[in-house]
Amino acid sequence: MMRNQRRRILELWREVGLARWLGLTAVLVYCVACATNPKKPGVLKGALATTPPQSTPGMLVSTGFRGAVQPLGSIAYDGFTLPVVAPDGRHFAVQSTDGATVKSRLAVANAPIPPSRITQYRIEEHGLSRLVESDAGLLLGRGASFAGCLCEGPRNGGARAIGVMPWGRLEVEWIVDDGRVNAFASLGSDGTLAWSSRDVVGGAWSLTIRIDGASDDAVIAPPEGASWVFPVAVSRHCVCALLLRDGVASFAKFDPSNATTLQDAPTLTRISDRMDLQLASQMFAPQQGLDAVTPTGELLYFDPTRRAITAWNPQGGKCSAFSGQPMALCFVDRMRVAVLSGTEVRLRSLSDEQEPGTRLMDTIAVPRRLPSPDGRQGILFVAPHEQTLRLAILRPSPAP
Repeated sequence: MMRNQRRRILELWREVGLARWLGLTAVLVYCVACATNPKKPGVLKGALATTPPQSTPGMLVSTGFRGAVQPLGSIAYDGFTLPVVAPDGRHFAVQSTDGATVKSRLAVANAPIPPSRITQYRIEEHGLSRLVESDAGLLLGRGASFAGCLCEGPRNGGARAIGVMPWGRLEVEWIVDDGRVNAFASLGSDGTLAWSSRDVVGGAWSLTIRIDGASDDAVIAPPEGASWVFPVAVSRHCVCALLLRDGVASFAKFDPSNATTLQDAPTLTRISDRMDLQLASQMFAPQQGLDAVTPTGELLYFDPTRRAITAWNPQGGKCSAFSGQPMALCFVDRMRVAVLSGTEVRLRSLSDEQEPGTRLMDTIAVPRRLPSPDGRQGILFVAPHEQTLRLAILRPSPAP
């Protein structure tokens, strides 16, 4: 049945050309411990850099879209990994070369070091500027800051480090490098960092959380036979993670600012009873970085049961669907979303689900939120074509 479920999900993605991107009844016992890797607060703060050089409004600002979609050109990518966009809306990074196996992407024990590279770009007024391409052996992470993009560095011997590759520079700042396997990191808007960690020889994944000002990382061990994977750092008060156990996938929410509550077993919301690590990675492939969380703090993921992007509220545990069964979406403001449904991208209002909305792209493309220093939200369209990504941008015009 697991095999049939995987086949159904992959067939659904193939229908819209996205297949290549997708790569608890027992008593739960939790443990919070001090991390062994030393922290360098000054370097860490600079590497994550959640504050832009010039003030950027934190709220999404509603604005009319009257500008034309502007093509940016095509770039090479690995045929699987979607790019991550910086919060300044000027930079993005992509896994530019192929060669990473499924085992390498999922940090499976004994996975080979991939020959993959990361390439960074800057969005200019009339096109793209290629900044730098990394050395071989780096995997693109799941988010970015004003300073750079998250990345993973597999090591000889099986360990894996998490780093930040600064925009326009080749030198990686390794912020988690303790001899363990560290993967699937997520960065919150306030610099909260969450990732999965395990022993080099294999075994279960623990959830590790780092918040600004804390002297040690919080390490949350999974219950027996389970693993915490693909966390999403919303803020220092909210980190979500997926618990996998015996094919059952459940969401849980933690408050890393409260060490006392971290010792309690969290409330679980069951998502699927036909899940493994590879399918779990596909749940988070369409929504990463800026587009992983809604403006009101809900988690966005691809629901294998609904076969569409779904929002999970970590406060109440409720799951909410969007109209049109979108395969990917981005919020333009609190009440409007750009959604990929079928073979087109439309701008839709959340207040009127019957309204078909405005067609933005008459082709398959993943919409990515693209902020600007003045607070207006643009959209980056990412359309796959074999081993290239065709990119276009929609910059909103201010109201007269």
